Amino acid sequence: MNYDLKDILNKIDSKEIREFLYDNLINNDYLLNKFRIKFNNFFPKLSRSAYENKIAMAINNCANKRGYIEYGNTDSYECAMLEYLDEAWKLVSIKDFATAFTIVSLILDSIPKTDIDDSNGSTGMVADHCQKVMYDILDCLDNKDTLVKDILDYVFMEVKSLTLYNYGIQLYKMLEYFIQKKLYLEEITRVLQDSLEVNCEKSLYVRQKITEYLKLLGV
Repeated sequence: MNYDLKDILNKIDSKEIREFLYDNLINNDYLLNKFRIKFNNFFPKLSRSAYENKIAMAINNCANKRGYIEYGNTDSYECAMLEYLDEAWKLVSIKDFATAFTIVSLILDSIPKTDIDDSNGSTGMVADHCQKVMYDILDCLDNKDTLVKDILDYVFMEVKSLTLYNYGIQLYKMLEYFIQKKLYLEEITRVLQDSLEVNCEKSLYVRQKITEYLKLLGV
């Protein structure tokens, strides 16, 4: 680039820039969504269904006509999901923990439904960031906050089904956080014991981890 973009912007009348920005935002859903994520504190709060639709659309935009995300488009998938995770982190920073968790859970829920060439570990990387946001949320909450239990219940669903584990995502390991904090220990014990029976033939590794957790719980 052989010009100074900042210098050019400084020379253009601010009204003209706003008009240009408006015209382009109103006609470009992708650009509008990036603008909304950047300045989300100025926009109305989105519903869960709205986020679900936007995340699904972002994934679909990375796919070919058959709905498959080829290896060459996995970077686009990662960038799209990371944009929503950036929004989740911004929401954590302004203490809107519930909406941040909504975004994270929707992204995690989308992974088993996403037809993608995952040979470079794109979904695992996205899932790792989702878990980091969840830990950040938990670290900001009082242990008695109802959202703490909502997050635990979400982890319980994974412990019972191992759906994400089948995609190489070990969400159940978040139970260590609750065990270390001595939260909901009786319920965790019951869920782990039930899961040990249900999943006893699914994965030796998971069975070993569940047994470890039960030992931590004194069972």
